[in-house]
Amino acid sequence: MLRTLCFAALTVTCLVAVIAGGIYAWSRFAILFFEQTEYAGLRLGTTMAQTKHVKGVPTTVLEVERTGEWQGWKTMIAINELQKGKELEDYNEWSYEGIGHRIALVFDKNKVIAVECYSEDRLGRCPALGGIRDGDSEQELFRKFGHRNTISVHGFRKMVRYPNVGAVFHLAQETVFMLGINDTRYKYKATD
Repeated sequence: MLRTLCFAALTVTCLVAVIAGGIYAWSRFAILFFEQTEYAGLRLGTTMAQTKHVKGVPTTVLEVERTGEWQGWKTMIAINELQKGKELEDYNEWSYEGIGHRIALVFDKNKVIAVECYSEDRLGRCPALGGIRDGDSEQELFRKFGHRNTISVHGFRKMVRYPNVGAVFHLAQETVFMLGINDTRYKYKATD
């Protein structure tokens, strides 16, 4: 009887350990295997109309300079300063200003293909992505996402992309200041 009771207790303990280990492994590594399709309350593929329904009207839009010395650079235009005859839907990049952060959206053919959050102060202003927040270190990013990535350096900032899951992070001084997702069918190009 005592032997059966000990065996049952050992079995239950092992089962609990396996379940706990599985839950930990899932929470730790699931992000690495599944394409990210939702961030900051928006899903990739959402239309402009659905976006306005979910987030409201953006505070600014971005427009690429076509001529002059700033050709190729993007200008932020406040919604109340749009040119006459221009509609919100005429712009493929929208921005929602928040306290200490900005949510940037990129559209292609009226569908969201990228959602990014830029933090001004790196104090956890952006929604977390896979357990990473703005202000987290580069080491923490690699610990949670691993080293299966694409890294490029642009001046003072480093861009770390995980193309297999559509996640992207920008870092300055080894600290995350931008988190985002993008549709993996499109070539990623940051809004900033």
